[in-house]
Amino acid sequence: MQMRLCFPLSRPLFYVVLLVFESISDHALDFPSLVEMNVSGCARLKKLSMKLESVRNNNGLRAICGEKEWRDGLEWEEIGLYSSLLPYFQVDNNRAF
Repeated sequence: MQMRLCFPLSRPLFYVVLLVFESISDHALDFPSLVEMNVSGCARLKKLSMKLESVRNNNGLRAICGEKEWRDGLEWEEIGLYSSLLPYFQVDNNRAF
């Protein structure tokens, strides 16, 4: 039996001022109910660790908000993940949580 780690009920997901936070997980995770992700003060967060299928099958995702420098510095293990998430990125350099 294969274990499957996911966040089935995650709605807004916030990562705020986690200066040493580099990745959500060391492997890709499911986020089937993710609606919005807001990232601020996490300059070292380089990997979103999301499963491509989870992103493509999520009809409720509206936005991934964060500073432009953070977005531009993200590292992608799958080019398909980048292209699937790109329409949801919103640059927000002034958001205070």
